[in-house]
Amino acid sequence: MDTHNLPLARPQKELEAAGKKLKELQDDLAAVQFTPHSKNGKLLMAKCRTLQDENAEIGREASEGKVSGQVHVFVDLVNV
Repeated sequence: MDTHNLPLARPQKELEAAGKKLKELQDDLAAVQFTPHSKNGKLLMAKCRTLQDENAEIGREASEGKVSGQVHVFVDLVNV
């Protein structure tokens, strides 16, 4: 065993571990960054618009008293 490299072994391993952790955190950050111009961003924005339209329609129907039974069914499905 080379005793000259022994004092450097622990810091070297810690440096490698820190590098791996940094790469992992950078990958996580890249995964959660949202840009409305990316493919996923455009899909999310389209889904949000669809949900807003559906919510507006449900709101109109609720104000007319048409959705009370549907809301109960939905709540039952969500609570399953």
